[in-house]
Amino acid sequence: MTIGERIKRIRTFRDITQGALGEALGFEAKNASVRIAQYETNYRVPKDDMILQLAEILQIHPASLRNIDGDTTLDIIESLFWLEEEKGYETINLTELEDVYEDS
Repeated sequence: MTIGERIKRIRTFRDITQGALGEALGFEAKNASVRIAQYETNYRVPKDDMILQLAEILQIHPASLRNIDGDTTLDIIESLFWLEEEKGYETINLTELEDVYEDS
C-alpha cells in the first residue's frame, strides 16, 4: 500500500475531509483539498516534516504512513488492524489458532 493510499485510508477512518486536513496542515482553503488529493493519488509525496504533521493531525505514529511490505511483525499487525477495521469483526481469534497448533 502506498503512502497516499494510507493517508486516504486513515483520513477517511478519522472522518476528516481533504479540505479540513489540508487546512490543518496550513494550506490555504482554496488549495487545501487539492494538495491532499495530490498526496492521496501519489502525484506528490509528502516530505518527512509533512509526514510528522500528518501523523500528529491524524493521531497516528508516523511509521503508520510508510509503505507496508509485510516483512516485519509490525507490518503484519498493522495489516490485521486494518482488516478488522474494514470488516467490522474480529478477523483472527488467536485462542482458536492456539488450539489448532496444540492439537497437531
